[in-house]
Amino acid sequence: MHKILLWAFCLFCLALTVDAKAQSVDENATQPEIKGVLRHSLIHWLDPYLPSAQIGLDYKIGPRKYLRHDVGYFFDIGYNEPRGLVGINGIRLRNGYRKYQQSPRRLGRLTYLEFNLDYRYLDLLIAGDFRRDNFNFQQRINYSVWQHSLTANIQTGFFRHINEHWRLDLGFGLGLRVNYRKYSSVPSDASFITNGPYLGWEYASRRGLNLGLNIPIVVAIAYQW
Repeated sequence: MHKILLWAFCLFCLALTVDAKAQSVDENATQPEIKGVLRHSLIHWLDPYLPSAQIGLDYKIGPRKYLRHDVGYFFDIGYNEPRGLVGINGIRLRNGYRKYQQSPRRLGRLTYLEFNLDYRYLDLLIAGDFRRDNFNFQQRINYSVWQHSLTANIQTGFFRHINEHWRLDLGFGLGLRVNYRKYSSVPSDASFITNGPYLGWEYASRRGLNLGLNIPIVVAIAYQW
């Protein structure tokens, strides 16, 4: 259900990128340039696995160039799925460099290219099914997962105005992530079975250092000045 809502929300936001009324170049040129942006990510609330609240600040450092700093907090907001995910805690820190293709005026749709570096720490409590005592019985055991992640991303997207002060930030990208994962101990005779479909935190999987791809999606509401 959450996946359907997520895709519907993304399609709705993409539909908003079509301007209802085109602006002339002269009209846009009379608008003041954007000096700073305060943003709040909407899409991170809809993540059924790792929901989070994330805010960010952009400020101008040169013609069409901005630095971006984000901070986020992961927490359990009561989603029923996935059932194996018992508790969530964690933080995210992101620093980025964004360059717009057009002069960043307050009105009009802007396109951008962004490079960012993302650090994420997760502290998860997972419920898993284990076989015990040489497979004589099955028991559900809660175990902890701690993970540090460092990701380098390249992103592109649209920064579309809603009015003079509000914008919708839409984009996507590709990145490379380095993870370091640790697990809490379980009884020595426990043999892992499952923690539910599609959860992806199977006991002892991807322990230690590992690499992975990241596909960031940007859907955020922003206040500009």
